[in-house]
Amino acid sequence: MVMKPPANAAQIIDELGDIEKKLEPLKKLKTRRDQLRAQVLGWTEKLEPNKGQIFDGLRFAVHISPRSSQCSIRSMAKLSEKVGMKAFLTHCSFTLGKAKELLSGDDFKKLTVEGQTGPRDVSIVPRVPAPTQRKAA
Repeated sequence: MVMKPPANAAQIIDELGDIEKKLEPLKKLKTRRDQLRAQVLGWTEKLEPNKGQIFDGLRFAVHISPRSSQCSIRSMAKLSEKVGMKAFLTHCSFTLGKAKELLSGDDFKKLTVEGQTGPRDVSIVPRVPAPTQRKAA
């Protein structure tokens, strides 16, 4: 089945293309920004979790926050005992990567379902004009 686009599809596609073209140079900047942020965060590895810090540049200052609080389950086995196996299995999750690591290939295939249900990607490319038709002489 081929989907029919709306009447204003060309306008939408061209606007999307213009925006993508403007954003392209920013992708390299984002990568560099992420590298610099990781470097700056590395300076605080030994800082107490409840402390923040400020680093000064010539034109900017960087404020590093205290670490946020995180909570994790210490023992999944004990949790399953406390809530009961039925509730545990209803709410527990297991990554596919870990399952693939722990199971044989055949067992993994038997216990999982795969289908093309994931997200689609949108790629924008410049449109090449169609060649003009010459009339035969």
